[in-house]
Amino acid sequence: MSTKIISQYAHPEVLVDTEWLANHLHEPNLRIIEVDMMSQPYKNAHIPGSVFWNILTDILDLLHE
Repeated sequence: MSTKIISQYAHPEVLVDTEWLANHLHEPNLRIIEVDMMSQPYKNAHIPGSVFWNILTDILDLLHE
């Protein structure tokens, strides 16, 4: 990920690249959240130990409550 793209996020300190993730995947305090609009890609293959959040029902609905 380029530094320019990362710096555009509100909290770039929470973003990591694939190499960092591979090196830290089994750390007990690491939480990986896969966010998408559909769960099928997560069901087909996902990062070990990750959880799925649906951006429409798990995140955006909470913002409108």
